[in-house]
Amino acid sequence: MTIVCDTSPLNYLVLVHSIEVLPALFSELYTTSEVIGELRHARAPELVRRWAQGLPGWLHVAQADGTATAPARLGAGETSAVLLAKALRARWVLMDDRDGARFAVEQGLRVIGTLAVLEQAARQDLLDLPIVLHRLQATTFRISLPLIRAALERGAARKAGRID
Repeated sequence: MTIVCDTSPLNYLVLVHSIEVLPALFSELYTTSEVIGELRHARAPELVRRWAQGLPGWLHVAQADGTATAPARLGAGETSAVLLAKALRARWVLMDDRDGARFAVEQGLRVIGTLAVLEQAARQDLLDLPIVLHRLQATTFRISLPLIRAALERGAARKAGRID
């Protein structure tokens, strides 16, 4: 499955040392130069800036030539990711921003966020969900405690064989 990545999920997956789950979950991963610029920005965490300086071969950077009227509140990363996904006919965007996700859905795309990626990776035994969620909570990632608890409960139920 081809997916286009926005800034936030890449940033947080790097910070929680789980970025390598992406090529295990998705066959083709793309992002834009706007997203890479945000990851390399002076205000980005040092670990993220270093990662973005030496991008892995599985992450393709491309530009979209398409246009769409994006809401003014969207940043360049969100807008460019949505436009690239449309241009590639990718169907999926990895994005956490609510406004960006709403725009992506309006453009006919499907959206998956960081938490869903982490849960999928845990289902495939690519990571230990409680450890990674603990790391995620130590960052600036904004997520409610009930969502964290629900993810942990689903993970525990899967391990106990109660759900698939």
